[in-house]
Amino acid sequence: MVKSFTNTIALMSVPYKNNYNQVVSQSKTAPIIMSNLLLEASDINTTPERLKRLAYKNIELACVVALNPSALSDLLEALVYQVVLLLLLKILEVLP
Repeated sequence: MVKSFTNTIALMSVPYKNNYNQVVSQSKTAPIIMSNLLLEASDINTTPERLKRLAYKNIELACVVALNPSALSDLLEALVYQVVLLLLLKILEVLP
């Protein structure tokens, strides 16, 4: 589980390697899709299973899911461990 979350974060930080047209077409719809996902992540009626899937899409969604009262405690605990792992990985990148 930690590996999949860190892979997601790593993919988020990689710049687009596609051609310009693909980047433009993605950038037009991406904000709309992301705003819908953020609304879903913050909705207290979203099922715990869906919250879990949203949390593993990217760090921004994970933060919103963590604030949702419908998020189960085991998911919150897993997110804490993953954030700590990400911080450690960032620290290791900075060290010589």
